[in-house]
Amino acid sequence: MMLKVLSAITFVCCVSIFADAANAQTDPISVKFEVDRKEVHQPFKIQISLNGLVLEPKIENGSFVFPSEFLNQEIVDVRFTSGEYDLFYEGVDVSKFNGEIVFGFENLGVGEDCNRTKPSPDAKPITIYWLEFHPKN
Repeated sequence: MMLKVLSAITFVCCVSIFADAANAQTDPISVKFEVDRKEVHQPFKIQISLNGLVLEPKIENGSFVFPSEFLNQEIVDVRFTSGEYDLFYEGVDVSKFNGEIVFGFENLGVGEDCNRTKPSPDAKPITIYWLEFHPKN
């Protein structure tokens, strides 16, 4: 009798742990986009890819659900596009996809703005882009 009770308790615990893990991966992931450290509100698309498979999750209310096809992977590549911005992130850790993600782009300027020297006439602006994760927990 005691063995049946312990088995039932173990089963319930295991089910709840797996249910929590599955829910964490299917909860919507909130997305923000920043340009020069200011939030930008404009339509965007996200593509998640690995080994030639490219999926574009549906964006609803600024959020998306991580594709189940990639849940068993460790890393994926991510492309974020919005207006003139096309940002590609290689080797993103799948476990980070929960809570909120911030895609960022910043124009650091040219020559004089960057290193206090006079820029050459053919100098191009220096830009950076980043990806921040703000986990739910």
